[in-house]
Amino acid sequence: MSHTSLCQVAMAALSFSVFSGAPAFAQPILGENYIYADDADEGDVFGLCVAISGTTAIVGAHRDADGGYKSGSAYLFDTETWDQLFKLTAFDAAANDEFGRIVAISGTTAIVGSQRDDDGGHDSGSAYLFDTETGFFISKLTASDAAVNDHFGQSVAIWGTTAAVTSASENGSCYLFDTTTGAQLAKITSSDAGEGSRLGSRVAISGTTMIIGASSESGAGTQSGSAYLFDIKTGHLLHKLTASDAAAYDGFGASVAISGTMAIVGSRDDDGEFHNTGSAYLFDTESGLQVAKLTASDAEINDQFGNSVSISGTTAIVGAANDDSSTTWDSGSVYLFDTRSGLQIDKLTAPGAANDDQYGCSVAISGRTLIIGAYLDDSEEDDAGVAYLYDLPAPCFADLTGEGDLNFLDVSAFLAAFGDHEPAADFDADGNFNFLDVSAFLAAFAAGCP
Repeated sequence: MSHTSLCQVAMAALSFSVFSGAPAFAQPILGENYIYADDADEGDVFGLCVAISGTTAIVGAHRDADGGYKSGSAYLFDTETWDQLFKLTAFDAAANDEFGRIVAISGTTAIVGSQRDDDGGHDSGSAYLFDTETGFFISKLTASDAAVNDHFGQSVAIWGTTAAVTSASENGSCYLFDTTTGAQLAKITSSDAGEGSRLGSRVAISGTTMIIGASSESGAGTQSGSAYLFDIKTGHLLHKLTASDAAAYDGFGASVAISGTMAIVGSRDDDGEFHNTGSAYLFDTESGLQVAKLTASDAEINDQFGNSVSISGTTAIVGAANDDSSTTWDSGSVYLFDTRSGLQIDKLTAPGAANDDQYGCSVAISGRTLIIGAYLDDSEEDDAGVAYLYDLPAPCFADLTGEGDLNFLDVSAFLAAFGDHEPAADFDADGNFNFLDVSAFLAAFAAGCP
């Protein structure tokens, strides 16, 4: 691994003296607005799950009763206009199917899980594909070996023409499907996921890499949890991920997300400073190595930080649905992090937050658009739920201290990271530490914060 000496970097950093006297301040978060179902009803719990791709968002409402008690539904929205586009329901909806308990979207295709559908026996489960441009149903997915209580559809993911659907059968499994034909491509299991491991508690895909959470796996103690990286083309296991400080009942793997070569895994019951404060971990998907552990700057008991996670580019999002404000309990909050430095960028709370709103129960980010679910919000009807949309400002890459301005503290942080060969200093992302990184950092600093 090549690198320029720290002395050389320090000499280069002297050029900052010509512009470091005028800090550049980061923009505030823009365009906050909450969305809700046009037929919102009491107890629909709209927002327990959310997903976003481009300018289209999908929000589940699995207790909606259009097709019978808890038959469920999902809604598509335009994130630029906040308009509801379509309401999605199963063509064969029935009571207690819980269609919409989990959702995902990629391009113009959405997938909706219905883990208590009974096609293959009681609670065998299924998933449905929809065209997001028309709202039309495409196909229904079921497991080739469907059985009673499999709960196929407990988690879903989609990337391009590949969909993943997990099942709680046996020790847990994941099925891959071709979205254009609806054909099952493979069934993936883990040889070391023991009884009750809940392989498939959550699943996500980016490119040809899939991450599957196993929140009850007990390799480092009872229900310490783990996550697995697979190549979706070959079905081969790439890496097993565990926390560097794994302990019993952490629930690592209860939430997962992936973007490019960076994955994030939530550990909502990690004790940290207090009981069940929660944490999240960043991993390099190519090496399987842990990059950083993320915690809330104001962590408190039972916040369950890490109950939801998402990632896009250099921004990671972590929900803490049980976080309390100074005047409310379990109103919830969401934290933003820079994945290159591991530093917290911001904390979001809902305007008019109320007790037990559970803001942050679900999060998703696509580009610079963020959606946050608050499934027990009462703004429309009791527990009808809402979701919040945000436009995030462009990232300020040189702000390594996360303070929102640029000054010599950021230069010092860069020098320290460069000297230790930390990822935060690899500004050209080539795996080397040399003058190209110094040049890239200088350019980012000179550009200021947008």
